[in-house]
Amino acid sequence: MNLTRRDSILLAATGLVASPENDLARLFADRRSAAAIGRAWLAEAPDADLASLRQTVMTALHEHGHEPLQVRFQDRIRRDFVEGNVVMVEGWMLSSVEARVCAIAWLSADDCR
Repeated sequence: MNLTRRDSILLAATGLVASPENDLARLFADRRSAAAIGRAWLAEAPDADLASLRQTVMTALHEHGHEPLQVRFQDRIRRDFVEGNVVMVEGWMLSSVEARVCAIAWLSADDCR
């Protein structure tokens, strides 16, 4: 996908362009393990694509204000569990946003495949 300058500016303004401090896949200490979980989750959600996953996650994280990304991510995970917004992946119960970020790690990293 080739982005125009305008598209890049709009995406950056909404937080959808990864930057060193805003790279969703880097939210996990072990990116390879996260990617393996993401691969398993994607087997159950084959229509998910990287762009829509990023948009869904960033929308969910935006609800948590202007805290650092890691703080917003942890807050969202807690909220998902409280609200019952969880998925089962190979016997593990994960927050919905957590599963999606794992899928992003799988889809966005060649070194994890």
